[in-house]
Amino acid sequence: MAFSYQIVATNSPTSYLVTGLPAGLSANAATGLISGTATAAGTFTVALAATNASGTSSNATLTLNIAATSPTAIPVINSAASASGSVGSQFGYQTAASNSPTSYSVAAGSTLPAGLSLNAATGLISGTPTAAGTIPVTLTATNARGTSSPFTLTFTITAAAPPGNGPAPNELVYKVASLYATGCAAAALSSPSK
Repeated sequence: MAFSYQIVATNSPTSYLVTGLPAGLSANAATGLISGTATAAGTFTVALAATNASGTSSNATLTLNIAATSPTAIPVINSAASASGSVGSQFGYQTAASNSPTSYSVAAGSTLPAGLSLNAATGLISGTPTAAGTIPVTLTATNARGTSSPFTLTFTITAAAPPGNGPAPNELVYKVASLYATGCAAAALSSPSK
């Protein structure tokens, strides 16, 4: 929310000094207007002074109480509705939602794929899957206004590729070279003599 505060001083000040403003607010040194949109909540003690040709006033204190902005609606989860991974490989999926959710959860009766877990504060689902399958999971997000509608995220976890699938690169090169050499020898043997 936009904020403004006008510093008022007697004896025709020509400039103003302001220190300790919260992030997002600034002061116009010529007019004494403090304005902007605070980006952090909290209580802030701001020192004010005014200057004219005769000198600088002693500091006055302004206390600003910046309240956290309340969301205007419940969260709506808007991240991708599907995610894929494979058994034995690191996995990560970031749940995203509108309206500043403060927590995320897996709905009652729903279970994440084995090996994965949800960070309730950030919405990050991570881990290493241990079983293959297609697993639908219901997620919700919550803020001060309430809990989102259920959101279904479908995981597709594939089995890990078996080891030793196909020849090693050196074996393959050797076999191709052997076939080529055999073909050349056969061609040489079958060529007519002059």
